Amino acid sequence: MPQQPINPAGGPTAQKDPPDPPDAPAPPAPPLPPAPPVPPAPPVPTQAAAGNQVELSHFFWAFAGLIGMVVTGLLTVTDRFGHRSNVTELTVAVLLGVMTMIAFAPWKAILGGTRQRREIRDLTDQVRRTGHQEPLRTLLRDGDDEIQRLRRAIHDRLSEATAHRLEAGHLRRTMTDSIRRETGRATGRLQKEVHTDVLTGIGNRRALTQHLGQMLKESRRRREPLTVMVIDVDRFKPINDRLGHAVGDECLACLGRILGDGVRGDDRAFRVGGDEFVVLMPGVSTDVGVQIGQRLGKLYSQIVWPHTAAPRPTLSMGVASAGPGQIEDPQELLRRADMAMYASKRQGRARITTYQEIREAA
Repeated sequence: MPQQPINPAGGPTAQKDPPDPPDAPAPPAPPLPPAPPVPPAPPVPTQAAAGNQVELSHFFWAFAGLIGMVVTGLLTVTDRFGHRSNVTELTVAVLLGVMTMIAFAPWKAILGGTRQRREIRDLTDQVRRTGHQEPLRTLLRDGDDEIQRLRRAIHDRLSEATAHRLEAGHLRRTMTDSIRRETGRATGRLQKEVHTDVLTGIGNRRALTQHLGQMLKESRRRREPLTVMVIDVDRFKPINDRLGHAVGDECLACLGRILGDGVRGDDRAFRVGGDEFVVLMPGVSTDVGVQIGQRLGKLYSQIVWPHTAAPRPTLSMGVASAGPGQIEDPQELLRRADMAMYASKRQGRARITTYQEIREAA
């Protein structure tokens, strides 16, 4: 029996665990077991792999059907030459071969091809209608097969074509509007040039013929008078001969500016040739026409004239009026005003004469 140690006091001492040394480092943690390996994810079949699987499946069905037909044919031939077969046996053999071919026929490929042909035909009809009767979004459907990818590709191309067509249509409309505006401006300028005297800027003889007939009809409709005043520049030929055509053109241009600025808003002034001018005044009586002529003559007499080799130009004027329904021919009214103007020339120039005065003098 083992003896226990005895302390000096004579009693046995209790056995204790030895104390930990001070500041002893903690024992290291045991290493973690390695994580189990993660199994690799199954490969996702790509489009090419899916296409190969479909082709292999079609080949398998076709090969199975072919084997069935060959086996049935061999059995039929062997049975036919082994002994004399009757018509019933031959018929049964033929039916058996047909049933074998039907059983092993590649129905998946046949039905799949038929379905794809039908979808392609429907897609062709839908593409033909798209953009006119149906929107483009009808091409998009759910799915990831070849037909759906074809639909998405057609949708993208048609969207681009539609965008280009809309842009081209907008550009075409913009160009058409621009051409129409420019054509209208050019036509307006040409019409203005055709009916405008280049030197004076007022109407020419063509414009006078057009406006005279219209104003005479309008005066009859409104039952208002129409007054015509014919103006001729006095001593214009000596001015051209002595001072030159530049001074003569300036005299005519100055008279054109006076007539264009001095007449009323409804009146029209025209240069009919050479130094002869005509003013149409709708709704104006003969007396008011005479007052307007006197004012125009006074304005023209105030132009600056620094030349001494030729006399200052003056105006001889004639006025004729037509009441409602009195004159039907516009040229007759113009002829009367022209007769009154020549009467002013004979009476000494620089004056205004009416057609009524000529008739009273006659």
